[in-house]
Amino acid sequence: DRVVVEPVGAVWAAFSPLSGSTNLLNDLAAAVLEVLETGEMSAEAVYLALCQDSGNTLETIRAMVEPVLHTLVDAGLLHIWPSALAS
Repeated sequence: DRVVVEPVGAVWAAFSPLSGSTNLLNDLAAAVLEVLETGEMSAEAVYLALCQDSGNTLETIRAMVEPVLHTLVDAGLLHIWPSALAS
C-alpha cells in the first residue's frame, strides 16, 4: 500500500494505509515521498533526484534530506533499513 500525499494549505498531509496514521509534512518531506513514488531507491538516488529538481549541490541536499528520511521512517511513512540511510 502506498502513502497518499495531498496539499493542505501551506503543508502536506500524508496518509499511510499501513499504519492508518496521517502526518503533516513540509515541502521537502513531500518532495522526498514524491521522488519515491517511482519505486524503491537508495538514499543516494533520492539525493541525486532532488539535486536535479532543485539545482542544489549533492552536499546541500544530503545535509537537508538525511534527517527528513529518518523522520519519515520514524513516522511510518517510509520503510527502509537504517543502513540504506547511510550516506
